[in-house]
Amino acid sequence: MPTVHDWLQAHGGTDMDADAFDRCESEWYELLEQRKRQMNVFLAGLFVGTLVYALATLALLALVGWLLYSLVPFDGFGRFVDWVRG
Repeated sequence: MPTVHDWLQAHGGTDMDADAFDRCESEWYELLEQRKRQMNVFLAGLFVGTLVYALATLALLALVGWLLYSLVPFDGFGRFVDWVRG
C-alpha cells in the first residue's frame, strides 16, 4: 500500500484539477476496501486454522486416551480400594 504522498505524486501531485483529484480519491478508497477485504479473508483463515488445530489436538488426546485404556491392563479402582481398606 503506497503512502498518501506517493499516491498523490503518482496522480499528479498538487497540480491536479478537481476531476483528477476525485478519481485519485476514489481509487484510494478502492485500495482501502481491497485491503480490508484481504484482511478479513486472512483473519477468517486464521480463525479456521486455529479451530482445526484445536480439534486435531483434542482428537489426538482422545486417541491417546483410548489407546491407553484399551492396551494397558486396568481392573478399575479395585486394587486401590483393597489397598486403602487394608
